[in-house]
Amino acid sequence: CRIYVTLAAIFNDDMTPTSLEARMPYILKVLDTSVSASDVLDAFGFYCQEKGGTAMTSFPYCLQKLYNAEALEAEDILKYYAADKEDPVFSACKKQAEPFLQWLAEDDGSSEEED
Repeated sequence: CRIYVTLAAIFNDDMTPTSLEARMPYILKVLDTSVSASDVLDAFGFYCQEKGGTAMTSFPYCLQKLYNAEALEAEDILKYYAADKEDPVFSACKKQAEPFLQWLAEDDGSSEEED
């Protein structure tokens, strides 16, 4: 997937929320209508799992940066992680992202009530 290739090319084992935010323009250039939210989440999950350490610890914050940059929609993130997949990378990322997912679900629910 070209998203994973982009991540591997622009990050030198240093994906943190700060480095992601600094490189967000490059990420956004790669994302277009032919890339699904699940493609993006898969690529970020595989990259963070592969790099481990800080990348995996920073995973929920990186999801938040992607959400804030409007690279991903709340409903797409929640739908993706609502699935039960027998994939260890997916499971590890879902567990790591749990606080962000809870916040996102609450925030998404309150914004729907306002509409």
